[in-house]
Amino acid sequence: MKPKRLLLPVMIATALLVGASHNQAAEQNVGYKPRLFPGNRLFLRRLADPGETQLSARYLANRGEFAGNIGYSVGIVEFRARTFKVQFLVEGNTFLVSKLSTPDFPVQSTDYTIAFALAARRDNFSARLKWMHISSHLGDDFNAIEDVSESIEVVYAGGFGFLRAKKFSREFIELQGSVVMSGLRVYGGPVWAYHIVAGRDDPVVSDAWTMQAGLELRKQGSQFLRPFLAADFKARQEFSWDVDYNFQAGVALGKHRERQMRIAVEFFGGHSPQGQFQHRRERDLNLLTAFDF
Repeated sequence: MKPKRLLLPVMIATALLVGASHNQAAEQNVGYKPRLFPGNRLFLRRLADPGETQLSARYLANRGEFAGNIGYSVGIVEFRARTFKVQFLVEGNTFLVSKLSTPDFPVQSTDYTIAFALAARRDNFSARLKWMHISSHLGDDFNAIEDVSESIEVVYAGGFGFLRAKKFSREFIELQGSVVMSGLRVYGGPVWAYHIVAGRDDPVVSDAWTMQAGLELRKQGSQFLRPFLAADFKARQEFSWDVDYNFQAGVALGKHRERQMRIAVEFFGGHSPQGQFQHRRERDLNLLTAFDF
């Protein structure tokens, strides 16, 4: 990764350390000290966002495919800045999709994400500022994958042409705000992809904005089994602001909303969440199991 592309996460980390040292002395007077590795989350996961860092498995019923997220978000330190609680987090996620129609379960693509985030909360309001890097890679026997034409390129050597996967790499800055009103949560904000690699020699910096919003309706209380509804919407400038949507309906198992298992039916419509196939329009009915830890 180039030094310039590390500038933002270094700035965030520096701001965190300065803020923590500044607030520590001031907050000791009221009995509050910074905490390392906090177990809670100030900004809760967006339940219906396929790109959220999580541990989950999906069965894509109408395509006979498996989609899985292997990810975790680690809180490093929590401190107080005036009336806000603030956390610094490190996240990593792997998202893969594989075919189930053949015994060897060939992988279509794998997306790798790393992120650094600052989250803050005051009462029912929370927010998150996050820097993310994502790279997407085609999987097994990519020249046999359906509708892969925009994800491969031909290179010539010695008079012969060879197929190879295109590069897909992006860096984002995301800002999201969230408000909880009784059992209803509403969130939204912009995402800016300030560095895009759409091919091996083709950096692109235009058409890089995304607007994202969503809502979640959960049954309140301490019951072990609680129903929920969730919806997520994304409109991307590079696709002429077409709206991608994802709906979930299911139940959450566990008495703590940050420590729970979710089982849901999901309906997705829009551009593929797989980076290498983002040009492809999909309509998927999925069965989801997710673990929020």
